[in-house]
Amino acid sequence: MQVHIIKLFYFFLISILYSIYFLLFLNCLKAKKSPFDMRNSSTTSIVASLSNRPTVSNTTTSSPQSGNISLGARTYTQVTINLTPPSGMNGTINYRIYASYPDEWTTIDQVEANAVLKLDYTTNISAYTISGLEPYQFYRVDIIAKDSNGNKLLYTPFCIQMDPNISGTVTCSTGPKGIVTTLTGTGGLGSADGSFSTSTFNQPQGIVALGNSLYVVDTSNNRIRKLDMNNQTVSTIAGSTLGYTNAIGLSAQFNSPTGITTDGTNLFIVDRNNYSIRLLNLSNLMVTTFAGPATATLGYTDGTGSTARFNAANYIIYNGSDFYLSDEDNCRIRKITTSALVTTHAGSTCPGTNNGLLLSASFSQDIVGITFYQSYIFLTDKGNNNIRKIDTSISGNVSTFTNMTDPHATVVYGKYLYVSENTGHRIYKYDIDTGIGSVFVGSGSSGSSDGTGTNASFNLPRAMTFIGNVLYVADTNNHKIRKIE
Repeated sequence: MQVHIIKLFYFFLISILYSIYFLLFLNCLKAKKSPFDMRNSSTTSIVASLSNRPTVSNTTTSSPQSGNISLGARTYTQVTINLTPPSGMNGTINYRIYASYPDEWTTIDQVEANAVLKLDYTTNISAYTISGLEPYQFYRVDIIAKDSNGNKLLYTPFCIQMDPNISGTVTCSTGPKGIVTTLTGTGGLGSADGSFSTSTFNQPQGIVALGNSLYVVDTSNNRIRKLDMNNQTVSTIAGSTLGYTNAIGLSAQFNSPTGITTDGTNLFIVDRNNYSIRLLNLSNLMVTTFAGPATATLGYTDGTGSTARFNAANYIIYNGSDFYLSDEDNCRIRKITTSALVTTHAGSTCPGTNNGLLLSASFSQDIVGITFYQSYIFLTDKGNNNIRKIDTSISGNVSTFTNMTDPHATVVYGKYLYVSENTGHRIYKYDIDTGIGSVFVGSGSSGSSDGTGTNASFNLPRAMTFIGNVLYVADTNNHKIRKIE
């Protein structure tokens, strides 16, 4: 009997303890803490309030709630940006501005550690001109706003192409991914104008962008063609039969023209077998001789206008102040001012393989593509199977960037150099910092297949140009213009 009473006593005691624990557990559930958590309610409230950080802080990487960056005036080497301040910041707002080759930075820390600073923190600006940029190059502009409390905010990136002849901004990207399609050209020989789907070409080689159009040197047709990207049409704006005639539009004549560039108003065309540089005024389609003889006469002479002489020149490019020309059979790089003064920039004995000071260096009689990067020119020295790097300063020199078989033309996007290769019918992509390159697109055999990367095929890809993140290629022996996204 006594044992039974003791058992009942322990049973009631354990029941009471479990009831107390159960009530404590329910109370803790409401407070969202463990029944073994000995912190009081006031401590919990302090922890919660510290976790509610302000929207704008020194680690914020989101877009501003209001305010933006927009494009102002642009030349080949500078651009003006306009900006409005973000909301949610306190007191005086300062801005730090960066301009760098396109990259995939997403945080303030990444920008501050890797981007190129153009303006350190400066108070309350609504516009700023970034200078010292490179012609044709692509840049990503990053802006960090910082208020009086030290809170920072990163604006949405703003990307531009340093070619004032191409309107608008570009999508921030590290370049095309290698998806190849045909923009225009049926693949058959011809000179038919019309829609992109029905137009025909005959060995197009040179290509340049201006506004929303591409201008193509249709070499074996001796014509200059306009590709209207808005209307998706091709038209002939100058040239007809082979010859050497200065005249308006279709009455003008060329002889195997190759390269082309623009100053935004006129087209400058390398008229290879007329040994001259021709000027096509886009306002009235008048063709004149800019530099070189009035009749087809080859030679090698520095001078102004008609006194200058060339020998089977190839490609030409403009940097906003001067033209640079690959004068192929003279084995020299020629510089031409906007007033048509022609001088020799690099090259000496012909042919040769020497690096060194500009006028002591030597090239093959097969120099072709030419493009700018920083204070250098990249030149495809096809006859020497390499790409040469040439200073644009008169006290500079010539070096070899890399060796490769049969390179033809070049173009730059960010820190990458794209090179078209004749023999393998491919386009290579080189990291300029490391000199390491690989096949970007092209199967290695001649063909005309659209596709991605090495599944696509070309037949003598030649000159290239960018409009935004899209690369356009003169696919010479396919008689097409190809598009790479």
